[in-house]
Amino acid sequence: TATTYKKCAPYTESIIRRVKPRVILCLGKEAAQGLDLKPKRGLVSYLDIEEGVNIPVLTTLHPRITMMIRQNSSGDFWGPDYLDIIRRDFIKTNQILTGKAKLRNLEDVIEDFVRNRLYIAQNLQDVYKMASMIKAMPKTNILSYDTETNTLDAWEEGAKFLCNQFTFRPDGYKDTITWVVPLWHRENLQIDPDKAYAIIKEILEDESIAKIGHNLSFDFIFNKVVYDVEIKNVAFDTMLLLHSINSGLQGFYDLKTSTADLLFPLQLGGYDDILDLK
Repeated sequence: TATTYKKCAPYTESIIRRVKPRVILCLGKEAAQGLDLKPKRGLVSYLDIEEGVNIPVLTTLHPRITMMIRQNSSGDFWGPDYLDIIRRDFIKTNQILTGKAKLRNLEDVIEDFVRNRLYIAQNLQDVYKMASMIKAMPKTNILSYDTETNTLDAWEEGAKFLCNQFTFRPDGYKDTITWVVPLWHRENLQIDPDKAYAIIKEILEDESIAKIGHNLSFDFIFNKVVYDVEIKNVAFDTMLLLHSINSGLQGFYDLKTSTADLLFPLQLGGYDDILDLK
């Protein structure tokens, strides 16, 4: 336990101050808590050992977790699920050591994304521009689609979209970009949501454009029930992928967790904590 470990933490800390390791990997959150850290699995926190010296600490699962029993009717032991997660965290440690993952300040990462890759439609002309870029994409490219709604129940009276988001790599672009289109949002005063959604409808119903999403069945149902629009050419759902990768492992299927875990070099882990503060 963390309480037991704290008894020997001074000895551990003395070794850390002497060795000054480039990175620390904690097997289990108790080890990190023993160093007075508040760890999140797979994310980096920093141990301040002396003025100007902050050591990155990455916390993974303890291997003993592999002996836990599945909480379902089969009663079988865990398969490779947990071991794969531990292995991914060891790979992250290697990425830190070799410089493949730059430990950037999260605020700087978000600011860079907002400045260079995020576009928010300000008028109907912007929505037409976005649609033209999407339709001009090479057919091998894929369109990522997401929505924000005022309810999780598509059958609820007054259910509506607040905004729609599209992420894609336009023809001639090196990186993907994201467009956000405000719709029936209370702060949207500059765009007619009906006219904007009519443009979006053409994209969703275009069978030549392959579309992916996370838990896309929700967006599919919401479009169909509320607006009688059917998304055509659904190519992939990343939530189904995560169910396959982390079979039976609860709490590892959301997009925020998977982004931090599987796309570690992007250093976007914990961005939702910052959003909650703003």
